[in-house]
Amino acid sequence: MNSHEFEEKIAEYAKEHGLLVNGDRVAVALSGGADSVALLRVLLSLGVECMALHCNFGLREDESDRDEAFVRNLCIDMGVALEVKSFDVAKYEAENHVSTEMACRELRYEWFEERVKSLRCHALAVAHHHDDDVETFFLNMLRGSGIQGLAGIKPRNDYIIRPLLCVTRREVEDYLRELGQPYVVDSTNLTNDFKRNKIRNVLIPMLNELFPDANAGLTRTLNNLKGNNDLYQELVERVSYSVENIGLDVSVIDMKELSKLGNGMSTALYELLKTYGFNSEQVYNIYKSYCGGAVGQHYFSFSHEIVVGRDCIEIFPKSEPYVLDKEKINLMELLNGSNSNTPLTVSIETKESGVACIPGIDGIQTIALDVEILKQYPELTLREWRVGDRIKPYGMKGSKLVSDLFADAKYTESQKRNARLLCAGDDVLWVVGLRASRLFKVESSKNEYLKISFVSYKS
Repeated sequence: MNSHEFEEKIAEYAKEHGLLVNGDRVAVALSGGADSVALLRVLLSLGVECMALHCNFGLREDESDRDEAFVRNLCIDMGVALEVKSFDVAKYEAENHVSTEMACRELRYEWFEERVKSLRCHALAVAHHHDDDVETFFLNMLRGSGIQGLAGIKPRNDYIIRPLLCVTRREVEDYLRELGQPYVVDSTNLTNDFKRNKIRNVLIPMLNELFPDANAGLTRTLNNLKGNNDLYQELVERVSYSVENIGLDVSVIDMKELSKLGNGMSTALYELLKTYGFNSEQVYNIYKSYCGGAVGQHYFSFSHEIVVGRDCIEIFPKSEPYVLDKEKINLMELLNGSNSNTPLTVSIETKESGVACIPGIDGIQTIALDVEILKQYPELTLREWRVGDRIKPYGMKGSKLVSDLFADAKYTESQKRNARLLCAGDDVLWVVGLRASRLFKVESSKNEYLKISFVSYKS
């Protein structure tokens, strides 16, 4: 392949994937190595307006300064505007508790993004080529990645484009050799201290030696995986509709709906939960808990809490934005109409003497209490449920744990957390929306009673 064919191949690839737009400026991440130098030369040959961005991390002593000097001279020769940024990597590592490799990556792309926006560039071109794609495939395979990781590097990722993914490292070097274009070599790429270098310098040469057509097969595999991943992402988008936001940043995943995917259920669950900070091992345990009927099991990420339910999985933010404190309910104020900030309405009603069942009193949305409560407890409290709370249910002897009422009613975790108890002192009069107590029940001989109805929770 001569230099013209090399450039045409990249032009066709860029056109196929919509990487370059006529008339737009492109920023080039220029390290001075063969790949980035070839990228700059190709883009210029295709008539793309380029400017270069170079990072000097100062990690390779004289080599780092050599690279910067080379890049400056190259850009002068090519007539390309250049910006250079030096970084204090050690300081960033210490402040953010990350590895040197991660520090360099985060610093580099943070600066790239800022400059691309500021300079109003169409995109940032980086010099990943086909061999990098193959190395990424093997790295992700060894890490136990799914289809998204095995699909390798994308031609475009937001503002980042990779026009060289269609050519190999050897083709890059042949292109530069034909042009008589020098470049610098990063000595760390020649060692086998890192996993990627071992794959590049040991594994891939061995594969090519054992299987002469290995590269062609890997190319087909990667192309197939990229296509498969596109279909996979479409399915993930459809599955995302299984997540319902029920308010206060609480979400619910319908596991019955997800189970229709059969063996793909756990994979779909991972795709849904990774956005909440849960890793693959946690998701596997969540999946096993659900399948094993471990209702009420809790799992935590850095930002969210998951509770396993009977037919769903509920997702809560770690710091809930709204918590109802104990609320005082002054019955006399409500009767006089002087307090409208409570979710309850109170009135004194009458019934026929001797009538035991009062129409409209269901113990769920509305309860009836003996008016004597106004003398003993003119002020009630509306509060959240607490572990250990008990109620003396209407129509039953003895008492029952409120948590057992929840279990009988198959309450979800979010329903439990939103449940409110109306209390007289330490006694529970009403689990709002579920069950009333027999305390202060209205005897059939009485004519008057206190009617309390639930309207809505305070917003």
